[in-house]
Amino acid sequence: MTNIVQLHKALRTDKETIDNLEEKMERATGKTGVIDKLEQDLASKIKDRLNRLGLSPKDPAEKIHKALIDKVGELNSKLFEITNKCSLNHPESCKDFMSIAEKLVEDKVEKGFFIKPKKLKELFHKNPPPNIMDSLGYSDVDTMLKQEDFWELAASLRFAEDMGWLNSVFFEPYKNLTKDDFEYRKTKVKVLDPKWNDIASDFVEKKLHNVSHLKELGLIFVIPYSTEKKGETLQVFSLILHYFHEIKFYSDLFEKFQSDQQKCTDCVISALQGKIKELNQPEGKFCWQIVQRYLAKEDEDDPRLFRPHINPESMHWDEAQKDLQKLKNDHDLDLEFWQDMNYVSCTFPSKEDGEKLINLNLKDNAISFVRSRGNEAKYIYHQQEALWNELFTRYVGYGEMQTLAKDNFTEGQICFDVN
Repeated sequence: MTNIVQLHKALRTDKETIDNLEEKMERATGKTGVIDKLEQDLASKIKDRLNRLGLSPKDPAEKIHKALIDKVGELNSKLFEITNKCSLNHPESCKDFMSIAEKLVEDKVEKGFFIKPKKLKELFHKNPPPNIMDSLGYSDVDTMLKQEDFWELAASLRFAEDMGWLNSVFFEPYKNLTKDDFEYRKTKVKVLDPKWNDIASDFVEKKLHNVSHLKELGLIFVIPYSTEKKGETLQVFSLILHYFHEIKFYSDLFEKFQSDQQKCTDCVISALQGKIKELNQPEGKFCWQIVQRYLAKEDEDDPRLFRPHINPESMHWDEAQKDLQKLKNDHDLDLEFWQDMNYVSCTFPSKEDGEKLINLNLKDNAISFVRSRGNEAKYIYHQQEALWNELFTRYVGYGEMQTLAKDNFTEGQICFDVN
């Protein structure tokens, strides 16, 4: 094909970074030709999908993007039918929606290692949440805890309180957590009472979805408040699946380090705040940074995006997509077009910019579908993180990447001996 995929361009980094990575990882693993093979695979996948869409590499980026968005629309419509045309405005409908998702991840919800409700109630007493209490009309935290649903109060921390207050005040006592403050229990799924809708409206409008989670509590919740955006079904359903895997990942970390109080509390606070440790390159080592959030959402030119790293978030999306594919057997939901494409991208000629990067990551294209009024909204940050993960996987394997991410989480990097 005329579009030769160059890995450094697909990752928006420089060729020297990729050349250095290849040299060091060849020394560390003994594997050669990894970059060339990955570039060939990217080109082959792009060519195959263009053929399926009846398009050519010479077609403008705008036309290719439009075809991908239409493909997402078809998938969303099918999923809308499968989920019984769920209305995300209605609590009972939301419960049915959540139930369908939960059945796909049964093995991920049976047991987790989470903070005890009793402990969180202590923290409510220690630092009463001002916005929640004001919104509900309480002056006494004890009365509020007795009269309100605990899980709804916990969920409301996510959307009612100021993040600065949470980080500096409410989360501060988390530094003193011990393993006795945790317990094994099933991941909790909760549809909130509609009384929270007004309090949560700004949160939902900003996020363009009505679902969120608390990793440390093992809680996934839905606010029965819909933005009524096209593509909402796929957006929310896939996000719920993603949260199940993300919660399992952090639960494994809490459990792994439960006997080391410092590491355990570091994991909890890091999970809450999305902290990323500074990269340290020891002599004779080559290190990949562990980046646990999507930096491009905050700054698409964050320098950490262009250095070798892995992103656990991207692993969770891969697992969520596998879960989604389980609907094929009973409901004929076919995701084969998107299978193993989350890391794939290529530049195409553009009428507007000369050339433009187009990717086949399902999540990026789903967001573009939700947020676009025409075909102008294009997102690439999920794909680029998936590509860094894929590059790491080509050297060590997918399962080993998952293991290394957990084993080295508190260090914030995975290092290889290159002497």
